[in-house]
Amino acid sequence: MRSFTRGIPSARSATVLVPALLAVGTLVTACGSTTQTGERPSSAAIEGAQATVREAEKVPTTISATTPLTKRPPTGKSIVFLQDGTQPSVEIYGGIQEAAEALGWTARSIKFDPADLSTLNAGLLQALTTGADYVVDSGFPESQLSTSTVAKFKAAGVPIIVVGTTPVPETDTLLGDYSDQNHYVLAGKQLADWFVTDADGQGTALVVNLTTYPSLTLFTDSFSAEVAKICPSCRTDTIKSTIGDALKGTLTAQVIAKLRADRSIKYAVFDNSGEIAGLDAQLKTAGRTDVKVIGHGIDPVTLKSLESGQAKAFIAYNFRYSGWAATDIAARKSVGDPVANPKSVQPSQLITSATANQLPANAIFREPADGLQQFKKLWLVSGS
Repeated sequence: MRSFTRGIPSARSATVLVPALLAVGTLVTACGSTTQTGERPSSAAIEGAQATVREAEKVPTTISATTPLTKRPPTGKSIVFLQDGTQPSVEIYGGIQEAAEALGWTARSIKFDPADLSTLNAGLLQALTTGADYVVDSGFPESQLSTSTVAKFKAAGVPIIVVGTTPVPETDTLLGDYSDQNHYVLAGKQLADWFVTDADGQGTALVVNLTTYPSLTLFTDSFSAEVAKICPSCRTDTIKSTIGDALKGTLTAQVIAKLRADRSIKYAVFDNSGEIAGLDAQLKTAGRTDVKVIGHGIDPVTLKSLESGQAKAFIAYNFRYSGWAATDIAARKSVGDPVANPKSVQPSQLITSATANQLPANAIFREPADGLQQFKKLWLVSGS
């Protein structure tokens, strides 16, 4: 799943319950709003939500991959990352570089413009013609890769590793990572449980969904589904926006207009932190500082909002882990091991205004702190 701050310029940016969450991810359908029935959540539902929040607030200490490779990967391989130049993309590539060094491989990146998919396909072909053994595409699903490009990779026997998006491909040519997809479904549930407990089982949330990236829709759909499931007296309204809205700067205006029109909305939920740039000042101008801002992903703007108390809860996400996970797929492919792990989940942590001081000023989340070392043990290169 792709982050807003990974896909376009911002205005400047756990395996728990996986089987159930995967079911939620397939059953949820996007809708404009949910309807309140007046029935407050049961005590069991509230207690369950509180337990989910407590678990989400813990610092992650383990990676979700647990199966060692059957043998050490061969050295000398080349892995190429298609990079859009944003900070999260830089972090992902940093993870690939670290992992490649541990394996005795070389890593390089090719830049592309995420607003022009022809440059993505051109970059993929450039990687293929310059000797890549593995190529990593982050954020764009199989449907956005040209069939001719995929055919050329298939003929060359070079796999494209598609991470950070949904659906997860599983072919000899297109390999996918489930950890991002599962993370977004889990994160939506976790934040919904935070909302329900904070609202004491009765509240209205405005949910902002950037539909350009499928994984962000996983997050917002999971949020709305969980609210509907455990809190009949709660309501969600959804604004569906596009990359064009974000680039033109009209997304925040849409949010403010909705909040001006409906003062019963006390929460604004964003599927990526890059969408809230400038929001705090506009909430103040609109007289809506009573709105609690929550969402997914943390950048320096979000961190400042958390510290000020306008933002209340955001899910922190380790982008560097995505680079390690992509290289893990390549390493497994290199020795003929199975690459798919449907239960894998990207580690994350629910950060609140009370715990925002745990993050550095640049808001880069790097947990688990020894995540790379844990991967290296699975690759049988822990001594390197």
